Amino acid sequence: MSRCTHDAAQLAAQLAVQLSERNSLTQPPLTRTQGLVSNVEQLVELHGGLVERLAAAAELYSGKRLADAIGSELMRVCPYFALYVPFCSNFVPALGLLDEMRAHRPAIARLLATAEEGIRQVRIAERGDGAPVALLSLLIKPVQRLCQYPLLFRDIASQMGGPPL
Repeated sequence: MSRCTHDAAQLAAQLAVQLSERNSLTQPPLTRTQGLVSNVEQLVELHGGLVERLAAAAELYSGKRLADAIGSELMRVCPYFALYVPFCSNFVPALGLLDEMRAHRPAIARLLATAEEGIRQVRIAERGDGAPVALLSLLIKPVQRLCQYPLLFRDIASQMGGPPL
């Protein structure tokens, strides 16, 4: 699993645990706070499988055959890129909600701090990275990833000998 996918999975898991454990404290209601992670679990599933299949192709092929295999795999998952629409549409409102909750709901501010610390502890255990974690830096990752796909498609097309994109 890629670092981006892993971080998104940790974000979803930590917030889900913290929000469900403190559901009685959550104001605004839980359904609104779930908007913080939108459909990130679906994006994690999409990319987890994609990364595994691309890694397997990289072990089997090289050169043009590898580019063909990667291109075929990306064409197979292209329809699922629509999963980014709800996440990206919800991104700005989620940031506003995050700021609002931190400022006006001490219990939720503690909950978010606990989620950030939980992710930091996982990073320490898995990669020795003890840097502080900000939810904003994790929430932006799917948006950033979406912007990288055109570059990837262009690189693959050039390796396949197709017309420039």
